[in-house]
Amino acid sequence: MTRETRRLLKALADMEWFSNVGQPIDDLTVATVKTWREAARACGRKLSQVAAIECQNLLTERLHKDFIKAYCNWNELVVPLNRIVKPMVRKHVRRIAKQYKMPENFEFSVYWDISGACMELEYGKFIPPNYFAERAKWYLAGHFPCGWEGGLPPKGRLVVF
Repeated sequence: MTRETRRLLKALADMEWFSNVGQPIDDLTVATVKTWREAARACGRKLSQVAAIECQNLLTERLHKDFIKAYCNWNELVVPLNRIVKPMVRKHVRRIAKQYKMPENFEFSVYWDISGACMELEYGKFIPPNYFAERAKWYLAGHFPCGWEGGLPPKGRLVVF
């Protein structure tokens, strides 16, 4: 596991997740929502889900094409990371999910973001972290990057609560 991945996981483990949701965001590069209900809607939009999958696919395709030797280690990296990421995400989202009656995809969406950020960091010496690293930045700031709007990346923009 890279030093950058360990730093991200430690920072996430040591912080209070979602502590700034609903607070004003002074960043014109993102769209914002104001409630958990709006965040749930954004999270459940097909474009939001397709954008995340597409960005993961772009990473793996590029690794396969240009860095096949490194890409062959994907499972050796992702399996141990999942042993850390899944329980961490579960711990931090269960209360919110129950309190705000979030849909089932909420926990998976957060897991996919954190796992994706870790994998971008793991392969960062080959391909600069991008989509998931940007989402991780918002989690670290106490927000919930809940969706995507306006077209598949690189078009469009992140939706943040």
